[in-house]
Order: sequence, then C-alpha cells, then structure tokens
Amino acid sequence: MKFVFFSLTGNTKKIAEKLDLFPIEEIKNDLLINDNYILIASSIGFGQVQPEVKSFLKNNSEKMIGVIGSGNRNWGQSYCKAAKTISKEYNVKYFASIELAGTNNQIEECRKNILEFLSNGN
Repeated sequence: MKFVFFSLTGNTKKIAEKLDLFPIEEIKNDLLINDNYILIASSIGFGQVQPEVKSFLKNNSEKMIGVIGSGNRNWGQSYCKAAKTISKEYNVKYFASIELAGTNNQIEECRKNILEFLSNGN
C-alpha cells in the first residue's frame, strides 16, 4: 500500500507525511504503480482534476482503492471537488476532505477512516 500524490504547493505531500501510514510516491512522468494505493488529490481552477493526475490515472487507476481531497474552503462548492470527482468516476472510497496540509483533527479522522476501511477487508 502507498500514498500517491501530485502537488503544486506541497500540501498533498505534507498530508501523506502526517498520516504516516504508508510509503509515499510523487506522480511524475510515466509513473506506474504496481501496489494498491490511495491518491491524495488537490483541485485546480474551479475544482478540476490536474492534468498530471488525469494522465497518471489513465495507466494506474486499477490499483487505486481510494482518494483524499486537499483544498481550501475559500473555494466554496469547489472545495476538494477534484478528489470527489475522481472518487465517483473510478468508484473508489472517498476518505476525507482536508484543508490545505490538514489540522491534527482532520489528519486523525482521515487515518481512522483509512484503517477502518482496511480492517474491513478492503
């Protein structure tokens, strides 16, 4: 199991590091993932999925078990929208919406959601 992220600001990487559950891997050109993973995704514009993430998912969606959203509540209805879109499009678990790099409470709640999901045989 891994956390996979793409980050323009560093927040998604910080979330993975704070969760401290699995190794982390950054999305780069032609990255192929052979392990199950949880994607940590932020939005661009008004909630769009980043092009790098779209490209990555074309070749790597079958191992994704879930997604975590990172965003800024100032964007209103677009807050974490890309991650929610990915969850629906790929039919994977949506674990949490985390603001920026996450508060301690958000990180703990997300960790709890992941461990509970995994303990149920997923």
